[in-house]
Amino acid sequence: MVRALAALAVLAGAIAVATLVAGDDGDGWQEVTDATRRLRVAVPDDWDHVATDPHEIAGRPRAYVEASPDQHAYRAGRDAPGLELLLVEGVSDLDALVADVAERTGVVDDCRKRQGPAGVGDGIDAVVEVWEDCDGGGAIYLVALRHGVGASVVGGIQSDDDELVERVLAGIEVVSGG
Repeated sequence: MVRALAALAVLAGAIAVATLVAGDDGDGWQEVTDATRRLRVAVPDDWDHVATDPHEIAGRPRAYVEASPDQHAYRAGRDAPGLELLLVEGVSDLDALVADVAERTGVVDDCRKRQGPAGVGDGIDAVVEVWEDCDGGGAIYLVALRHGVGASVVGGIQSDDDELVERVLAGIEVVSGG
């Protein structure tokens, strides 16, 4: 997924920055904020392995978040839970964006598609595809969300827990400026 999002970011003319700030809210979840402070997401407390190395793509800083309970296992296959999110601008077709990520990550060939979760958040235009039975691993949720600040978030969430994914989706926040 990491390489696929990097390639997608090049297409979108973005640079991913992956220095994160985490804050525990006391209910078993924490907020993770990227280095640009434009992208925030709520994740389970045990998703404490985060990407912190800056990524430069096409010479422009863009928000990037990766979180999982085991970063090595998450990056190595489709069994470990985790997420990657990238902030992009100038995207008009969320369906095409998700289809591109599906193709680049190989889920089209390795997984079976099913209907996505219903709840994403009020006032958020979103496309969510759920791919299951991925090489014997769990489910992968490919997402593209358009927020009211003129930016879109694209990425993937690996988890077999639909409720967890819905809470993560509801906890994605984009801040204007940057």
